[in-house]
Amino acid sequence: MSRRSKRRRAERRRESEPSKAAEADPDDIRKAIYHIDAYRSHIYYNLSFINKMVDQGTLGEYFGQNWKRLKRNLIKMAKSATSHPESIRLARYQSYTEGLYQVAVPIVFVVLIIGLVAPQTPIIGAIAPYIMIIAFSSMIIGLLGRYLLGHRIAKNIDKYFIDNPDAQVLRSGELKSVIQNLINLLRQILFYDDEDPEDHLVGLGLVDYDHIEIVKKPRPWRQYYLCKIIY
Repeated sequence: MSRRSKRRRAERRRESEPSKAAEADPDDIRKAIYHIDAYRSHIYYNLSFINKMVDQGTLGEYFGQNWKRLKRNLIKMAKSATSHPESIRLARYQSYTEGLYQVAVPIVFVVLIIGLVAPQTPIIGAIAPYIMIIAFSSMIIGLLGRYLLGHRIAKNIDKYFIDNPDAQVLRSGELKSVIQNLINLLRQILFYDDEDPEDHLVGLGLVDYDHIEIVKKPRPWRQYYLCKIIY
């Protein structure tokens, strides 16, 4: 089917079935899904950017009406789960190791590029091996810190939710419902606009939602599933 035919078909659908979903933005919805779903996996992102989306109405009317209450619960959830002194200390160490990784990666690429462009430069031949050893060591420390310290932090947070079953309700019930509603809204938009779901993959830490299909599983460099919305 040609692109023009798809547009005409989508227009006919919107005319015959007017919906507020047409006002929403699929990219904003995908971004909100990813960041809110992360809270179910103990990854507490700053969600202040969602305020602008809500004001613009790009996440749908229903989500906008419930966002203030949900935001308060998410903030309370993150603060309560991460307020344990050991978790704070581990998170600080993890940020240090992550910083090492972020610095080491560009250093490795710079040294490799210089080595290819000017391999005969004496100073490069003299210091490049030491720089590469330090950079690779920093990368390994950063990766280990990300996973090992992250695992310890997750265990502490899991213990918090076991000890506080009231907080578990939001994590397992309400959050899942919120994300499922956003997935349904995205599904509706893609259907109305005749969009290819492959062009609108969603990143998810958990995959216990309806109307999704796993396209790519997590990898060391991507700690989430890429999922396709199915009609």
